[in-house]
This record gives sequence, C-alpha cells and structure tokens, in this order.
Amino acid sequence: MTKGHRAGGSQRSRLFKTSDQSGLTEMHDLGFTNERQMHNLIERNIEILFPGLNLLETEFGEMSRGELRPDTIAFDTTLDTFVVLEYKNRLNKAAIDQARTYLRSMRRHQADLVLLHSRKMGCAPRDSKSFKWKNMYAIVMAPEFGEYQVLGADEDSSMELYEISMYGDHVMLVERVGGNHERPPATTSTPDPGAKTPQDQAAVHVPNSGANAPQMEQLYDTIRARLLGEFSGAEENKTKFYNGFRYPGGKRICTTAPQKYNIWLSYWGKRAESNLKPDGFVQDIRGWGIGKYRSEIRNGDDFEKALSILKRLHADGFDGDHK
Repeated sequence: MTKGHRAGGSQRSRLFKTSDQSGLTEMHDLGFTNERQMHNLIERNIEILFPGLNLLETEFGEMSRGELRPDTIAFDTTLDTFVVLEYKNRLNKAAIDQARTYLRSMRRHQADLVLLHSRKMGCAPRDSKSFKWKNMYAIVMAPEFGEYQVLGADEDSSMELYEISMYGDHVMLVERVGGNHERPPATTSTPDPGAKTPQDQAAVHVPNSGANAPQMEQLYDTIRARLLGEFSGAEENKTKFYNGFRYPGGKRICTTAPQKYNIWLSYWGKRAESNLKPDGFVQDIRGWGIGKYRSEIRNGDDFEKALSILKRLHADGFDGDHK
C-alpha cells in the first residue's frame, strides 16, 4: 500500500545502517505484530517519547458506561490538561474520527478524569475548573496515514499524527506527519529578574528534563532543608496529600505536594492572594485547601524562583491565614 504524503509534502523516510567500511545497508520496516505490542511499548516509554506526559490509565473505561475505552489516557503537565493516545498497527481510515470521539466524551466526563488524575498522581482532587479542558488533544500513532487523513488533521488544532516504524537491531522510528496541535518547546526555567542570587547556599542540581522518582525525592529533601533553614522556626506538617510548612501557632508559609516527576509548591496567605498573579510559572488553581496559587517544581532553578517569591511574601513577617 502506498504511503500517504506527509505534512509539508515530504515522502517516506528511509533508514540506513553504516558499516566500518563506510557502506550503507537499508533497514526495512518490520511492522508490529499487533496493536498490543505497540500499545505496551509506547506506554512504558511515554515520558521519553513525549516529554511532559504522565501515564494515567490504560483503556480507561469510566466513560459512556465503558462503551468507549481509549487506548491510553495521559496528563500533560506542561499544558495542565488531559491527552488521549490511540494506536493502530495498520492504516485505519477511522482512527482520527475515533480519537475525536474520545475527546468529545472526555469533555462530558470531566469528573471521572479529575478523580483519575487524583488517584494516579497521588494528590488531592483539584477543582475541575483549574484544569485547561480547552487544551485537551489527541495523539494518533500508526505505521501510515492516508493523504486525506493528514490533510484533514492539519486543520485540527487538537490533533497530532505520528507514523511509527519498527526496524531490526532494536530500532524504532517515530515521525510526526500531521495535525495542527502546537506542542510548546521544552525550556528551562527563566530566573526571576528580581531574585537575588544566593551567596552561601548550595544550589539544587537536578536535570531539567527526564527527571525520575529518585531524583524528585532528592530534590524534595533539598527543598525541605532549604525551607526550614530560610524560615527560622518553621516546622513541617505532613498530611496524606501534601506537606505544609508553617510557623508554630499555625502561620503558614507554603505547602509542597511531591509527585513522581514534579513537586507542586503552593503559596499560602492573604498576601499571596493580593500580590501574586498568574504568569506561566505561578498558576491560579483556586484550590482545595492548599492555597490559591502554586508553581510546578521540576528542578533546582524552579525552586530558586519559587523561593524568591516566598521570601518577598514573608519579607517583613507573615500576615496570612491563621486558621
């Protein structure tokens, strides 16, 4: 079967293996035995293939009485929204329409997704309004797409198409070929222009991307020590869903909610509500007993930026919530 034209008009890629004598041997697509083989491979490596995505559920059956079961439901921590992934091991003309149906069903079953997010991410349920539902999108992966499928998807801002090929010698090729969904580029944190550079404190060094659970544990241990050191007399109060930092008597500083791949830091108090505004790094979550504003901490640079905000909020004494 003829391969569909890719976005931009380019033709099918060819993959070669070089030899010591500078020769070339073309590698041929062996394909996938079945969709389950592709399904398992993608889910086990989802953070590598799609940085920022966290796996939530396989064949999520809580929508439409189980009649609709998306292959994979993931959460995009960058866009703060849910993602559906659909896999086909051969050309399938209905694949894109199927993904669109899943997205429509997800919009009608927000409460189920909120509970799924809470259960899988190990955090308290967030207010449904705090998620970016309009940003939800679908990723469809198949060995090939028809030309009209690609053209149609290029008009759809909620769609990403990827052709996936499996070669010998443990080589897999994944190539985006269509869809108009814009994925933000991976960036490192931008230092706060108003923040002072710490002079006598050890910096937190954790990779900016690809962090895993042990690295998050190490990062959290450092954050905990820094917070207790910066705010003299502060204590850590651990709960099931988050860890609070406060002064004796209940004067709160912030809360932290360690996850597998990030740490949520929430800013407490009336001063935070009156002085902070959403700006990309500071998010308005209106949320669930842990402060109205929070920031996502993935590395040391993120924490330094959050710490500079906390210092400004508590520069001349804490005047926040005393409950």
